[in-house]
Amino acid sequence: MAATKNNHESKVQEFYNEKVPVFIRRPEGVKDNSCTITLNGKNFQILYNTEVMVPRCIALIVEESERNERIAEENVQRLMGGDKRLGEG
Repeated sequence: MAATKNNHESKVQEFYNEKVPVFIRRPEGVKDNSCTITLNGKNFQILYNTEVMVPRCIALIVEESERNERIAEENVQRLMGGDKRLGEG
């Protein structure tokens, strides 16, 4: 039983540590050439506008961050447009 659990944990770790490509566009107005992502005390410095290979766990953080930025921007646009679903009108 313990061997099965260790094997499963090992496969999960392999999945999250597998190198995958990531590309981060430089945001408007940002002068830096890179951004830093920190996970569990480990820093990853990623160049903007360059495809780089990173562990999947870092790529997932980038993906979630980009999704959250899009959602925030959509919410701002709705608020500025007086969207009734957000309590306007």
